[in-house]
Amino acid sequence: MTLAEEAPPGAGNPGRLDNAEPLRTRSTRWLHEIVSVAGVVVVLEIVVFHEYFTGRSIPPWDFLGSYNTEAFAWWRDGSFFHPTQWMPYMWGGFPAMLDLQNSSWYLPVGAVSAVTSFDLHASAVLSALHVGFGAVGMYVLGRGWRFARPAAFLGLTLWFFASGYYAHAEHLDIMRGYAWMPWVLLCASPGWPWKRWLAPPVAGLLLWQALLAMYPGALVASVYVLAVWVVLVQVLLRPRLREYLFPLAAAVFLAAAMTLLRFLPFALSRGLKSPASGDTSVFSRGLVGTLFYPYGNAAIPGDITMRSFFIPVVAFALVGLTAWRAPIARIAAASCATAVLLGLPIFPWTDALGRLPGMSFSRFRMDDFKVLLLAGLCVLAMAGAARIIEGAQTPTGRAPLREVLTKWHVAYAAALVILTALIGALGPFVLDEWLAQWSLIVTAVVITAIACGLPRRAAASAVVGLALVSACSGLLAITTTSVPWRGDRLTL
Repeated sequence: MTLAEEAPPGAGNPGRLDNAEPLRTRSTRWLHEIVSVAGVVVVLEIVVFHEYFTGRSIPPWDFLGSYNTEAFAWWRDGSFFHPTQWMPYMWGGFPAMLDLQNSSWYLPVGAVSAVTSFDLHASAVLSALHVGFGAVGMYVLGRGWRFARPAAFLGLTLWFFASGYYAHAEHLDIMRGYAWMPWVLLCASPGWPWKRWLAPPVAGLLLWQALLAMYPGALVASVYVLAVWVVLVQVLLRPRLREYLFPLAAAVFLAAAMTLLRFLPFALSRGLKSPASGDTSVFSRGLVGTLFYPYGNAAIPGDITMRSFFIPVVAFALVGLTAWRAPIARIAAASCATAVLLGLPIFPWTDALGRLPGMSFSRFRMDDFKVLLLAGLCVLAMAGAARIIEGAQTPTGRAPLREVLTKWHVAYAAALVILTALIGALGPFVLDEWLAQWSLIVTAVVITAIACGLPRRAAASAVVGLALVSACSGLLAITTTSVPWRGDRLTL
């Protein structure tokens, strides 16, 4: 069975198009969906990043340094087919091959450089577009797993406000990793149209650009978690080898071969040595609160860019409604568990993990695995939203509340409301800041409970309402802690 043939139970089932449906009708529906997604993304981009577009604001700190200086030099002084050999604008100059973070062969930077000078303003605009690109990727990932459109829209909104875009705005390769991760997960799913001959080369192109975009440590972390994802897809869904594993392997080989343009000269000249400082991840109970609340308080340990695990709080209300028998729920949950077990420095085996291939290459292991953890939570939230809509598909058109909202779900919702209140009250969080987010948690819990008893159309509308609540949660989070991602360009 493949996703193109049948939706996994509980994963979301928007309904298969009737083969007899006129092509014009299908085209109209697809056009309407594209316009709807584009409209939502444009509105979010304008609301959040309008100062990036006007040039008034840019990310601070490292954003003003080598990330952009080297990208400017690589694409202006060289080109895709004639790469520059020397970086002349910092530290007295140095060979270009010695840095993996110079945007070499990264096509989005090349495209911007082709139409305008790649200055700080252009780079900030490109960063804003990456956020929208990642949000669209989460939407497409949800549709690839056959979630209903409202559930996929919810995923789009959740991922638009994932913490990595904003806490790591100065670190271009880390924030770009968040933008590419949904597309990587899509390529690692049977929902990708592997039967078509163009599918492997297009997937290879996407994976290649994702490899170039990511921070090296996050790249290593992704390999471990994605291995779990792929194995579980094969075990639980059992797609034919020629319709999943074989073309996926071809795409990965193609992407890896093209990535050698950057990595092979680096390895031959510098070697793949681990950083002298090793893993510097710091974890404390206060970091748990950053799943829900602001992270700017200096009482929270670690660099401010590494503290936040935030994803809009609606996600946590919906995770409890996920149908755990669904393959996608098990796959996403296992990916989250892998990210936690390998990434958080709180387990007895943490030091031993440094001896795994490539694992010691990162100085920020917890942060490198965070993107996979948050992406898995976002997928689980979409699965929970899809279940609300599926539950309405009864002969009477009404979902019996007792069939969807079990005692477990009621207990989970109550525990979520109580525990988040305690975390906010006892943690290093300002009262009005955490109380505002907590009220949105309560709102999300109430809406999900009501939606479980509504007819299908009303339930779908309730999920759209949850997407709006998630946007409010995200906006509140990024405006509460705006220092890492928004600085006045004149004063930086």
